Amino acid sequence: MLNNFKKIIFVLLLIFFFSSCKKENEPLKYSAKVDNTFLFDKDIDSVLTTEKYRNFYKDEYINSWIRNQVMYKEAVKNGILDDPEYKNLVEEMKKEAAVALYLKNKNEEFDLSCNDDDLKIFYKDNMDEFRCSDDAYVINEIFFVSQDKALQFRAKLIENGWDAAVSDFKNDSTIKSMIHKKFFLANELQPDEIYKIVISMQENEVSILSETEPGVFAVVQLVKSFSINTVPDFESVSELVKDRFLMQKRKILMDELIQKIYSKYDIEIKKDK
Repeated sequence: MLNNFKKIIFVLLLIFFFSSCKKENEPLKYSAKVDNTFLFDKDIDSVLTTEKYRNFYKDEYINSWIRNQVMYKEAVKNGILDDPEYKNLVEEMKKEAAVALYLKNKNEEFDLSCNDDDLKIFYKDNMDEFRCSDDAYVINEIFFVSQDKALQFRAKLIENGWDAAVSDFKNDSTIKSMIHKKFFLANELQPDEIYKIVISMQENEVSILSETEPGVFAVVQLVKSFSINTVPDFESVSELVKDRFLMQKRKILMDELIQKIYSKYDIEIKKDK
């Protein structure tokens, strides 16, 4: 639903953007223009942070913007804005966008609270859903941008355990990222260096230092491992259990909301004779 909402909003934004572009005196800072329509530098910076364009290079976006502007202007010259099909399309997309936004807002209002008892009951009732489709591992993992600090952390980890080592390094600025008791299927382990390390380890073993990319050093501890087709214990997959529990609860609440809305209106479906 959310993906459809994003697509609808994007198309509507394109339609209204092209139909209401500001035509001003030539600004001081712009990256491109088509006739009197300008692409401002500040607008590029904003657009390139959105989900749709975050993987675009600046030049790619500029070229895409120019193409869309030129094609829009040509469409306008050819009377597309007065075309009944265009008007119907815009009206339908307005309705779809309104529905999607309404459901999105309602979705955010749902009470999705839960406790451990709720999750454990859900886990027991749906254990087969959590059966491993591949070998699986629960790991602790930390990445440093300093080889010396990574070596020091590894020594602390071996000597005192994960929690104590993390406590000693809690304010260390060379830590790039860290995960604690995270469940992974084997095919989810990234990058390849980590995959190769983890599948060769024994439970509670601490890895040697691994440079996963230039200047980035990883230390991994294997907490637990599970063979394919086994069902991990609740603690190992608790995050996954919670995600699926909330997904199911959200669906139930959404279905109840839609049924409640249906009951407010006189709906008739005439069958062909």
